[in-house]
Amino acid sequence: MLRRADSVIMSTMQPTKEQKRILSEARDCVVIAKPGSGKTFTLALKIRAILAELPEYKGVVAISFTNKASDELQGRCLSGGVARKASFFGTIDKFFLTEIVIPFGRQIFGDPKEELSVVEAESESELDLVGSILDSGDYAKVVSEYLSELSKLYVTGRVVLEAFGFMAMYVFNNSRACRRYLRARYSHLVVDEYQDCGFWQHALFVRLCDLGLRAIVVGDLDQSIFAFARKDPKYLVELARDSERFVLYPLSKNHRCHRSIVNYSARLLSASSVELQTSETRVYECQIEGSEAQLAEWIDREVGRLTEVIDVVDMSRVAVLFRGRRTGNLVHQNLSIPHKAVVPTPLDTEPSLWGALFRKVLGIAFARERTKFELAEEYLSLEYQTREVRKVMKLVREIVEIAENNADDLKERIGLFIEVARMVLPAAANDRAIDSLSRVLSSRSLLGSFIPAGEDEVQLMTLHRSKGLEFDLVFHLDLYRFIMPKYKCTEDEYVQDLNLHYVGITRARNAVVLCTSTYRHNSEGSIVRAEPSEFMYLNGVEQMRVEWK
Repeated sequence: MLRRADSVIMSTMQPTKEQKRILSEARDCVVIAKPGSGKTFTLALKIRAILAELPEYKGVVAISFTNKASDELQGRCLSGGVARKASFFGTIDKFFLTEIVIPFGRQIFGDPKEELSVVEAESESELDLVGSILDSGDYAKVVSEYLSELSKLYVTGRVVLEAFGFMAMYVFNNSRACRRYLRARYSHLVVDEYQDCGFWQHALFVRLCDLGLRAIVVGDLDQSIFAFARKDPKYLVELARDSERFVLYPLSKNHRCHRSIVNYSARLLSASSVELQTSETRVYECQIEGSEAQLAEWIDREVGRLTEVIDVVDMSRVAVLFRGRRTGNLVHQNLSIPHKAVVPTPLDTEPSLWGALFRKVLGIAFARERTKFELAEEYLSLEYQTREVRKVMKLVREIVEIAENNADDLKERIGLFIEVARMVLPAAANDRAIDSLSRVLSSRSLLGSFIPAGEDEVQLMTLHRSKGLEFDLVFHLDLYRFIMPKYKCTEDEYVQDLNLHYVGITRARNAVVLCTSTYRHNSEGSIVRAEPSEFMYLNGVEQMRVEWK
C-alpha cells in the first residue's frame, strides 16, 4: 500500500543540510528544487511539523498542480497516523472551487437556479470570453468587461473551468466572509511546482499572503514545460527576487540520478557546469537503422542486457518516453516484451469535485492508493457522520470486490460510484464527471491506466506525463531534428522543449538511453529520413555519453 511505503520513507530518511535549513525556516520562503533533490520529502516533513503545532480546527493549504502529485504529498504528510486537522490537499483548481467559489460565490454572483456544475467553455462566445480573461493581465478591465457575463453563467449553474482563477480572485476581493474564513482556518500556504503557475493563480497567491498565511513555494525553472497551457515560470522568478518578503533556499543536490546523468543534464543547460567525479558513464546513445518500428525491436533485444548491467529486477521501473502519441503508438505496436501504455483518461483532466472523487475510488479499487477509511475520513466527519462513513465504506468495498473479480463488470455498476458521490458531495453533482467515469469504465485501455504496471511490464508514456516520476532505466525517444525542438519554434518554445528533454533525462535513476533512428514517421504518417536533434550536441554533451554496444 502507498501509505505503508510513505511511512517507511518518512521514518527512515534523514534530512540533508540544505533540507534542514528549509525545515527550520519560520519565515515565508521560496525553494528552487532540482530534480531528485527530495522536495516532496522536505515539504512533507515541514507540513508534518506545522500540523503538530496547530489546533484541531486549523490546518495548512497544500497545493500541487496535478492530482497524482497531490495524492503523493498527502500520503507522505499523513503517513503513520498524522492528523490532517483542517488541512486542504489538492490542486489549485480544486482549492479555488471548494474553498472560495462554491461557498462564497452566491453572495457575489447571485443564487444559481440549478446546482453548480463545472463546465469547459463550449460555445463560441464562451471560448472568446475565457480566452480574453486568460490573456488579460488587467483585473479592473476583466471586471468591467467580462464579470457580468460570468455572473449570468453562474446564475444558470455553470462555472466555467477556464475562468476559475479570476472568479476566485473576485470572490476573495469582495467577500469579507471568505477572507475571514481562510484566515481562521489555515495557517500556511504551501504550493509545489510553482513554475507551472498561471497569471490569475499567482495573483491570488499574493493576495493570500497579504491575508497573513505563511507561504512556502517550491519550483524549478528548468522543469517548466506547460507554456502551451498558459503557465509561466516568470511568476516563480518574481517571488524568488522579492528578498524583502521571501527567503530564497536551494535544493541543489540530485540524490536520485547516477552522477553521470547529473553531469549530463547540468551540461545540457550550461556549458560551464561543474562535473561531479564518477568512474562510470550511464548516459548511453543508440542510433538504429530503420524507423521507430526497428527501434522498438532493438529495445526488445537489448532491454534484458541493460537491466542486468544496472541491476533492475522490476521491469515496471523501466520507461520508454516519447514526445507524441504517434511515436508511442508505433512503439506499442512493435514492442514484443510485456509493456503497459499509460494513456490519458477523461478523468485525468476532469476538474469537478465528483471527478476527483471518482479518481480516488478507482485508485483504491486498483492501486490501493489509500484505504476505504481514509477516503471516508477525507470527506466526512468521523464524529458526527458515523452512519454515512459506514455506508461509504460498504459501497467502496463492493466496488473493490467487483474490480478484483471482473473489472469489466464495473461499467454495469456505475451507480455505486454515483451513490458514493451523493453521500459525500451531495451539492457537487456533475453530469460531465459521470460521463467521463462511464467512458473510463467502458474502455479496457482507459481503465488500465488506473491499474499499476506489473513487475514484468515496461511502462510507455509521454515526456509530459513522466514529470514527477522516476525510473531505474529510461529510453528517451523522439530525439529528432524538427521534433525536439519542434520545427520553426520561437525562443520560448525552444526553451520549453529543452526543459522537456531535461525532464526526460532526469527521470532516470541509474541509466538513460538516448535513442534515434535513421528514419522516422512525419505528421502525415510517411517515412522520411531522420536527423538527430540539435539537443544531442548542445554544449558539448556528446562527449559525456557513450554508445551502447
